[in-house]
Amino acid sequence: GFFALFFYNSFGVVAGIRKMGQTSTAMGWPMHIVYYATIIGFGLGMIRSIQVLINEIKNFGKKGESTIEAVKKEAEAEARMAVLDKGAN
Repeated sequence: GFFALFFYNSFGVVAGIRKMGQTSTAMGWPMHIVYYATIIGFGLGMIRSIQVLINEIKNFGKKGESTIEAVKKEAEAEARMAVLDKGAN
């Protein structure tokens, strides 16, 4: 909801900046072009939030891997790779 609200309101902000005709000091770009980054950022944040929500709904009730379990699994994989690499030399 946060990203959707800010995404929607950022269009009004950019339109207001465009009406002022302000340009950036260093590059001389119109400032409304610079502020399009807010629209893009909030839009992408909204899309990512929807992706996470869908993933959470799909995996509701499933036991997730804890951080310790993930680290142990990664360490075991690295140890196996080190043994294989040592045997190749």
